[in-house]
Amino acid sequence: MNEEIKKSPENISLQYELASLYLNQAEYQLAKQHYQYVLEKKPNNVFVLNNLAYIHAIEKNPIQAMVYAQKAYQLAPDEPVISDTFGYLLINQGKIKDGLPLLEMASKNAPR
Repeated sequence: MNEEIKKSPENISLQYELASLYLNQAEYQLAKQHYQYVLEKKPNNVFVLNNLAYIHAIEKNPIQAMVYAQKAYQLAPDEPVISDTFGYLLINQGKIKDGLPLLEMASKNAPR
């Protein structure tokens, strides 16, 4: 896939797929680079925002994680994966009353 990216670096779909592969392999810096590229082209992509929030949470950068998660949630409050991430981050910040309903909603809408 890296060869395809080199041939066509503007291909947002390939950038996203490569970022997702890196994320699944816990290659967070590489995933973040490719997600950032996609975000520059598609600033309201809620899944990119959500994945960047997750990466920043893993990297112990809760402020940046919250920025991405909050924006994703504002854009797609009914998307279970988005509310799950945002709720998780809120609870980790001690905002249990705010985070718990989001986790409950995510669990109800996407029980698996």
